[in-house]
Amino acid sequence: MVTRSLTCVLLTSLLAISAGHAESEPSPLVKRPWFEARTTHFAMFSCAPTQQVARVGARLEQFREAYSSLAGAQSVASQPIVVMVFPDHASLEPFLPVYQGKAANLAAFFHRDSDENLIPVCSRNQLGFAGKCVPRIHPFAPAP
Repeated sequence: MVTRSLTCVLLTSLLAISAGHAESEPSPLVKRPWFEARTTHFAMFSCAPTQQVARVGARLEQFREAYSSLAGAQSVASQPIVVMVFPDHASLEPFLPVYQGKAANLAAFFHRDSDENLIPVCSRNQLGFAGKCVPRIHPFAPAP
């Protein structure tokens, strides 16, 4: 299944990043147990606390419903959406897009692919978004 293969690629990336560090100690993120959680429209993978993951899933479902009400049901028809919920921004940082030589200052981002869509997101409010980093993502809007 494509979702499982993408997850394997991301988790392998975590291992590679931890192996690339000067110390021989693997990243704390790799040591944590990862789990899968599902909502009606999203498959989430995380090592964050389950309550935080549930909150992210609920916010994504609320956003999807609101966007569907405004733009129509056809606007939210898409390939599977995989959400990687990182426990904090520091854990997400190695996976952020690079802007002017540095990791972009984002709490989440959307990546569209031909067979599935991916949303890496941090589960905790550490960037001053008052816990509302998820609604800033617009996965159902057309790409520019």
